Amino acid sequence: MERDDETGALAAAKYYVGLFEYVYLTGDLEAWNTLAARECGFCEHVAEEVTSIHDAGGYRQYESFEFLGDPEIKKDPARKMFEVTLQANEGPSVEYDADGKIVNEAAGGPVDMTLGLVHELGAWHVAGILASTSG
Repeated sequence: MERDDETGALAAAKYYVGLFEYVYLTGDLEAWNTLAARECGFCEHVAEEVTSIHDAGGYRQYESFEFLGDPEIKKDPARKMFEVTLQANEGPSVEYDADGKIVNEAAGGPVDMTLGLVHELGAWHVAGILASTSG
């Protein structure tokens, strides 16, 4: 992620997606929010949902994302942004309340994600994420 090229953009995208399961499990949003740009609505939505779950004493446990196939990386020189498209298999998840009771379960499945990433002031920032189920 130290690099400001396609390799760095791919590393930052995979790192950020990997944080998804961590933030829901722990409620620790420090790294998530550090990489999120102000304009990233998806990033903000996840942070709000994680805060809500954890403020109520609960948590959500995900199985890991498994990246599939080759990523697509496009550079938009006019906006100094990289678009990284990843295909993954999202593992199942279980949400627990403060008493440890299951309140929600999701099967997971294939998902396509496109992340807009900008490298500024020596760091990557996620400007937006579009995610859709592909299965």
